[in-house]
Amino acid sequence: MDLNVVLFLAIYNAFNNLAATLFFNAITWAGNIFFWAAVGMALVLKRRKKPAVDLLVAGMLVILIVQGLKWELMVPRPFEVLPGVSSLIMGPSDADPSFPSGHAAIAAMGAVVLGSYYPRRRIHLALLVFLIMLSRIYLGMHYPFDVIVGALIGSAIAWLTVKWKSDNRFAEKIIGKLREL
Repeated sequence: MDLNVVLFLAIYNAFNNLAATLFFNAITWAGNIFFWAAVGMALVLKRRKKPAVDLLVAGMLVILIVQGLKWELMVPRPFEVLPGVSSLIMGPSDADPSFPSGHAAIAAMGAVVLGSYYPRRRIHLALLVFLIMLSRIYLGMHYPFDVIVGALIGSAIAWLTVKWKSDNRFAEKIIGKLREL
């Protein structure tokens, strides 16, 4: 059995109680694009337009890249292929493929963007991302590799978005490299 499945089963079977299922069902929603859209709207209402715009730009890029990868690679979700594993999501389960995790990507993107504007909140944001990643595994939706890669994609896109907007020299370097291709 491969390491990804072994780690998945260890996490999936680790808690196995109603309290954990309720907690992880609640926390997993913080990885939803609608959660981060609400955060962006709250920032706009507080007149914090720069982080709101960065959330919007990075969020759209994350969705495009993650969904493109999901539908190109078509990796089934753990509950679809592993015997004895079921989706513990309360309500409808995600219908798209497993790899990479969109929730982990969106959560990491939001954490990196907000962490760049609010450095004192970085530890809280990192903890939130970790719990969302853990929730996706525990709820039977993703393998560990899915959430790790999703978080890396979201973090990288967020970092590039924030860096791009704050440093015109960085943008010029990227555009120059693209022109060389």
